[in-house]
Amino acid sequence: MADIWFTVPDSPDETELRDLRRWLADSPELRGVRITERHTPVPAETMPGAGIVDALLATVTDKATAAAVITGAAGWVTARLSMRRTRLRIRQGDKEIEVDTAAIRDIDDLAAWMRQQLDDHPTDP
Repeated sequence: MADIWFTVPDSPDETELRDLRRWLADSPELRGVRITERHTPVPAETMPGAGIVDALLATVTDKATAAAVITGAAGWVTARLSMRRTRLRIRQGDKEIEVDTAAIRDIDDLAAWMRQQLDDHPTDP
C-alpha cells in the first residue's frame, strides 16, 4: 500500500482541496480508492472543536491505481488553467513534486510527467 498526499500551498481555505476530492471521487477509474482529509485544528475561540482541511490522502494498493490518482489530479489541474492560478503539491513516499498552473506549457504531457516524477523507477525520456 502507498500513500499519495495532496496540498494546495496558496489556498486561503479548504475549498480547493475539497474540490479536488470531489473531482477524484467522481472519476470512475478511482472507485474504491480511499481518499481522506487531514484536518488542522483552528483556535477554539474561532470555531470550537473545528478544523480545516489542509491535505488530502489517497491510499492506493498498486501502481496502476497510483497512476490513475495522479492522472486524475492532472485533469483537475488542467481544468483550472483558465480559472485561476493554482499550485498543487503531491508527495508519494520520499518524492514530492509541485505543479503550478502558471508554469504549465504542455497540458498533453502533464499527467505523464507527473507520473514519471513520482514513479519509483522512472523511464528515461
